Parts: sequence; structure tokens; C-alpha cells
Amino acid sequence: MKNRFKAATLAVAAFSILSLTACGEEVKNATEGAKDTVGKTAAESAQKASEGAMKAGETAQKAGETAMKAADTAKVAAGDAADKAKGAMSLVALKDSIPGLKDSAAAAMTAVKAGDFKTAQAEVTKLQESWGKVSEMVKTNSSGSFEKVTTTLKTVQTDLKAPTPDKTKVLADLTSLSSAVSGLVAVK
Repeated sequence: MKNRFKAATLAVAAFSILSLTACGEEVKNATEGAKDTVGKTAAESAQKASEGAMKAGETAQKAGETAMKAADTAKVAAGDAADKAKGAMSLVALKDSIPGLKDSAAAAMTAVKAGDFKTAQAEVTKLQESWGKVSEMVKTNSSGSFEKVTTTLKTVQTDLKAPTPDKTKVLADLTSLSSAVSGLVAVK
């Protein structure tokens, strides 16, 4: 019986060792399978994260392009606004100059009527200086008005430089100049 017990114990021990060995193989296979699964999952997660990062980068790039377009549009709008403001300021300067131009023309006419051609010449010189400050703006906005005032002003200056100016002709030319200056009110 002792031998039988020993044989049974030996058989159980052998069976246990074989079972453990077999379990060891299963554990090893399970561990390797787990490693493969974890590796695949990590790789898939990394790939998904990479794809997400690329999409975020594309979105950021599109947002940057949109911002650049908006900045360009704002720059153009600001330039247009500045041009309009400059134009408005020029018109204000012109409107402010018109009374001075009219006053100089009227003073020159009064001087010519009195036969004081020297004073008339001084008033026409003032008118010429005032005209020089606004003539380019008038030329840009109304070439017809620019030509009429410039031509008539030159004619009056020529009339007054004559050794003996013709009072009637000078008055007619000054009247035409005054009318041209008055027409500047319509320049826009």
C-alpha cells in the first residue's frame, strides 16, 4: 500500500506538474495575446490621435487663412475710408476757400472801377495764391471748373499787366472769373 500511495502521489505530482506546465503555456499565450492587443490598441489610438491632430492643424490653417482675408479686407476698407476722409477734408478746404476767392475777385473789381490797377493786381495775386491751394482738388473733381478758373485767371492777370489796362475788358474778365469761382460751390 505504501508503494501504491507513493505511486499515486507521484502520479498526482506528475499530473500537477504537467497541468502547471500546460497552464504556463496558456498564461504565456494569454500574456502575448494581451501584449498584441495592447500594442494594436495603442497603435490604433496613436493613429487616431495623429489623424485628429492633422484635422486640427488643417482647421487652424483655414482659420489663419480666413483671418488673413479678414485683415486684408479691413486694410482695404480702412484705406477707402482714409481716402474718403481726405476727399471730404479737401472739399471742406475748397468750400472754406471760396469766400476768400470771391472776396479777392470783388475787391479787384472795386479797384478796377476806381481805376486803381495796382490794388486790383494785388487782389488778383491773392486770388492766385488761394487758387493754388485748392486747384488740384478742383482739377481732380471737376476738370471743367478747373479749366474755366485757371484760364480766366490768366486772362485777368494778362489784362492787368498791360501798360494801360482796358477797364471795360478787365471788368468783364473779372466778372467771368467771379462767376467761375462761384461755380466751385457745385464741385464735389
